[in-house]
Amino acid sequence: ALVINYHIQRGACVTLQAAVRGYLVRQHYLKVVRAVVLIQTQVRRCQAVRRYQQAQNAASVIKRWWRTVALVRHDRQLYLKARRAVIHIQAAWRGYQTRKVINNARLNEVRERVEAANAAASEPMKLGSRTRSALAILLESTRLTFVRRAVMNLDVSTGLSTVCCETIANDGAVPVLLELIRSCNRSRPNQDIVMYSLRILRNLAELPSSRPAIFDASNFVPAIAETIYMYKDTPTLFVPGGQILLSLSQDPSFCFAMGKNRQAMLRLAAVHKHLSHKQDLENKRHKAPAPARSVAPLSERNTNVLSNGTVAATPLKKAARTPLKTGLKTPRRPKNDSLHLISQLTHALGCV
Repeated sequence: ALVINYHIQRGACVTLQAAVRGYLVRQHYLKVVRAVVLIQTQVRRCQAVRRYQQAQNAASVIKRWWRTVALVRHDRQLYLKARRAVIHIQAAWRGYQTRKVINNARLNEVRERVEAANAAASEPMKLGSRTRSALAILLESTRLTFVRRAVMNLDVSTGLSTVCCETIANDGAVPVLLELIRSCNRSRPNQDIVMYSLRILRNLAELPSSRPAIFDASNFVPAIAETIYMYKDTPTLFVPGGQILLSLSQDPSFCFAMGKNRQAMLRLAAVHKHLSHKQDLENKRHKAPAPARSVAPLSERNTNVLSNGTVAATPLKKAARTPLKTGLKTPRRPKNDSLHLISQLTHALGCV
């Protein structure tokens, strides 16, 4: 019985001790967890505060930089405006000083000559009257001298006045010019007439208000393409014709009409191929000459022994002549304007 009571009491003590120790361990664990959570909270708070401060500092730096850029840009605009004003004032003042220095007598002489010319100018000498007179001669006369003089006057007037261009376009002179171009031959006076006629059409093509008169003319594309193909080796006639098509190529409807005319496109492609081949030949012809060969002495030449015992030297080939060094620069070949023009034209129209 004593042993049984001992074991019962001992078990009860062990149970009480286990319960107490478990309670104490759980309390200690809870304290440690609360301490860890508190430490983590403080650390994370410090990290969040640090990140916020860094972001705020970065935003402040960006703000200061942007305000500086805006201020510098504003100051630069003010500086450039003030600089332009200063330059304008300086130019006006220097012009005034220069005009004061120039000889007044010479200026008076020039002024008197201009006033005398304006006073002596009669109505037939004015640009409008000359344009109307030349247009009448072009539409009615068949004499070569009169026609040549008329197209010369029309070339001058259309190059100086847009009103003259519109007058010529509205009076139906474009078909007459095209027919005149197709009727001329290769003689010098006829080539002059073709040149001035092409210049007139070029002046009309450069003006947007007179382009429809050229584009709407019958057989315009075949006539210009035939003229360009015929005078492809004559720059004074080829360049104005190419410039006419290049000015009109700014209009999409003209490019579409040119694309439908297969013969004209083939002729432009043939002209481009011809001028490119011609330029290649010119480049090969102007290549640097080969260096001169050195002439070997007589003892090193190939020799032949004659029957009488004498030695005859074998004649050598003639050495290339070394160009003289004159100290002058080699003249640069002029740029092929015709090839450049036809390249631009074929690129705009899509011929090649």
